[in-house]
Amino acid sequence: MATLINFAASSELKLVQIVGETLNNDAFITACEGHISKADAPSLMKEFLKPPIVDGIFGFASEEDVEGAFGIVTSLLRRCNPTDIPKASGAIANAVTTTTVGDAGVKLRVLANLYNLVKPKDAKFPLLKTILKFAGATDQCETLGAIYADPENTANELSLGAEDRRSLYLVMSETHPTKKQEILTMWLKTFDASTVTLSADDLKVRGIHARAKRAYAYVMWKRAM
Repeated sequence: MATLINFAASSELKLVQIVGETLNNDAFITACEGHISKADAPSLMKEFLKPPIVDGIFGFASEEDVEGAFGIVTSLLRRCNPTDIPKASGAIANAVTTTTVGDAGVKLRVLANLYNLVKPKDAKFPLLKTILKFAGATDQCETLGAIYADPENTANELSLGAEDRRSLYLVMSETHPTKKQEILTMWLKTFDASTVTLSADDLKVRGIHARAKRAYAYVMWKRAM
């Protein structure tokens, strides 16, 4: 089945047949064929994202087959209404991260391919946070070394405003095992001392330890000079 991704117009139908036959699920095949005949990409995608189907795909023996299958599923985004892409791409990411079947490394690659395919920045940002959280939960942060090496560049590439930048830095600090303090310092520097005051409780809620609180006070003092 490794040649699956080489099929052009028939690739979706081929995948439907393979998955349906593997799972002995005729209802899935019938539903998908109906969506294909109507060129209804969003509905076809929803069929693939149902938990039993996702589990079945991640149960393929070959990692290449798993990635090829999800390559076809994610390519359906190209035929979705642009305004629906954030929600649709989020649904794919949720399906990948919540299934208990499959290798975590393969899942991260599927998520990375999804991220690279998606163009709208309002879709890429939540996807990136999902990827970071998944990498942290599965001890794969080092795989995303370039992102953690330069968080500011990552934020700049997505043209993030101050609020979203803080959100990104907090997720990065919470997921990386060794860069917490470094990234929290970057988070603190996004605040404007003239307009923002954080209470000790606010800092505590964010899990900021005493060292970070001192860093915050120092940054505020420097900006006030």
